[in-house]
Amino acid sequence: MANQWFRLYGEFAHDSKVQMLSETNQRRLIMLFCLRCNGDVTLQDEEVTFQLRISDEEWQTTKALFVDRGFINSDNEVLNWDKRQFISDSSAERVSKHREKKKQECNVTVTPPEQNRTYTEQSRTKKPKAATNLNYDDYPEFLEFWSVYPIKEGKMDALKSWIASNPPIEKVLSSVRWQLGSKKWKDGYIPMPTTYLNQMRWQDEQPVTDLVPF
Repeated sequence: MANQWFRLYGEFAHDSKVQMLSETNQRRLIMLFCLRCNGDVTLQDEEVTFQLRISDEEWQTTKALFVDRGFINSDNEVLNWDKRQFISDSSAERVSKHREKKKQECNVTVTPPEQNRTYTEQSRTKKPKAATNLNYDDYPEFLEFWSVYPIKEGKMDALKSWIASNPPIEKVLSSVRWQLGSKKWKDGYIPMPTTYLNQMRWQDEQPVTDLVPF
C-alpha cells in the first residue's frame, strides 16, 4: 500500500493563528493532521497522548488552545479537513484507468495492409468526431475543478474551454478557493464556468481585504 499523504498549504507559514502557536504546538498540530490522514478521524484523548508522546495534562492544555483557534473540535476531529483535501489526490483511480486503457490498446486487432489502405481513403472523407462525444472521465482535473466551482451550468462548454486553455489545476483550485470567500462572489457576482476559463480568471490576484484566516 502506498504511503498516505495530505495537502499542507503554504499559508501555514504565515497564518497568524498558526504563527501565534509555539513551535511545540505547531508540531502537535501537524501530527494531528498526519493522524487524520491515516484514517483516525476521531481519536480518544488517551490515544492522542500516546501518539504525541505527551502527558494528559499537556494534551488538555494544547487541546483547549486548538479548540479555541478552530483547528479541532472537542472530539479531536480536524475541522475543515474535506475542504482542503481532494479525492483526486489518490492516484489509485487514475492508475487503474490508465492500465485498463493500455490493456484495451493491446487487444486491438491489427488491420491487414489492404484493408488499412481502404480505411485510410475513407477516413479522408469522414467528418471529424463531434466535440459532444468528449468523455468527462478522460479529464479528471476538469472534474476536480467542476466539483468545487459553485455554478453547475454549461458543463460541456466548460470542458471544451478547459481543453483549449489547459490551465494548471493547482493554481485553478487555489484561486477558486479564495474567490469563494471574496465579497464579490459572496454578493453573487460569479462568472459562468466557461467565462471563468476563457478569461483565465484563475490568474486574478487576491485582494488583501479578501484574505481568509487558516
